[in-house]
Amino acid sequence: MDLQRNARKTAFTLIELLVVIAIIAILAGMLLPALTGTTDKAKRLKCTTQLKQVSLAYTLWMQDHDVNLLPWWLNQSDGGNRDHVLKDNLWFQFSWIADQLKNPAVLADPGDKRRSLIRVAVWNNMPGGLAHAGNNAVSYGLNVDCGVLKGGKALPVDQAQNHVLLMDRHAANNGPATACSSGLANLKKFSKPSFTGVGWTNEVHRSGGNVALLDGSAHQVTSNGLKDLLQLADDQAGNPNGDVHFMFPF
Repeated sequence: MDLQRNARKTAFTLIELLVVIAIIAILAGMLLPALTGTTDKAKRLKCTTQLKQVSLAYTLWMQDHDVNLLPWWLNQSDGGNRDHVLKDNLWFQFSWIADQLKNPAVLADPGDKRRSLIRVAVWNNMPGGLAHAGNNAVSYGLNVDCGVLKGGKALPVDQAQNHVLLMDRHAANNGPATACSSGLANLKKFSKPSFTGVGWTNEVHRSGGNVALLDGSAHQVTSNGLKDLLQLADDQAGNPNGDVHFMFPF
């Protein structure tokens, strides 16, 4: 009888068990947002690292070819791709720096959760390669006005360092571009001076987005910070109006 009485005293009742489960659920609910936030911050930080790698690869490309223009402003005879049949494809523009970038995996943002995204490891046209996956392997937009004045005249390098070269794809823009002096198609525009409607969505990073400048630096910026940088990013220096033209994955 004593053993049975002691067993009843030490065993959990159903109510006590439910209380313990409820406490665990509450603690989990408190901890999970913090863990999710930490994971998001880590992904965004890795994104800035990747953007910096891509930006520096373009700088290396210009140095290797001894030019002061980016590839889409130069013909193939000068090392560029302006007269190439595939020039209007974003993935193709990034493939032009394969020798400098080495690993195309950095073109996919670690925070990009779209179902069509394919994370590739090589540049070729085989499954798992960038040329095979196309824009489905890319998370970043490319500023085709970077480093030039209207018409494609190169800016002095020291005057173009603060031009935005790359940005996360989840930036709301002003829609399709009607024309661009680069001659490229499939572009989106960000219209000066107020950039009405421009800003980050929550599609990739929850609080803002990342950009890379021509000087090789990468930055985490808010929607207002993005607008401030875009003021300096078009090919009409000093013009309060005009558009900034980007090529995006879709």
